[in-house]
Amino acid sequence: GLIILGLSFVSIGLNVFQTRFVTANQSEGGLQQAIYNRSIAGTFTSLFASDRVPFWGFGLGMGTNAGSMLMVGKRTFLVGEGEWFRVIGEMGFMLGALFLFSRLWLAVNLSVQSFKGIARGNYLPWLLISAVFMILIQGQWGQPTVLGFSVFFTGVVLAALKNE
Repeated sequence: GLIILGLSFVSIGLNVFQTRFVTANQSEGGLQQAIYNRSIAGTFTSLFASDRVPFWGFGLGMGTNAGSMLMVGKRTFLVGEGEWFRVIGEMGFMLGALFLFSRLWLAVNLSVQSFKGIARGNYLPWLLISAVFMILIQGQWGQPTVLGFSVFFTGVVLAALKNE
């Protein structure tokens, strides 16, 4: 291990990697601030920024890369970068909030069922829900691959929850 660390191309790569982490930490304001800004604040600011969105939203697909290519000819964020703001912007506040609440309800419901499965000796759903939970709540479903994996792995959790 020490011989590899002594090689110039390895030490240069490690220095660049370490510098990237240090500068990212400084620019984001620290680990706690970065986690807060990306997960909590970014999620809930979309609910309060809905006054700029029409009642029925801007239209499904407008917040996706394909929608922006069709509308303006380049990939850009026409509605918002975060998933919750994309959903609110596309569907409007009422339908978007209802859709997001259903995703949240599904994630919490699957988590509770998975936790209850431990008492029956079924550990698989509990292990799988850790990978599925955040994808259900904040997964970028405007991108087809993420949506497909979300549906597939949610189905795997549901299948693991079935009783014999």
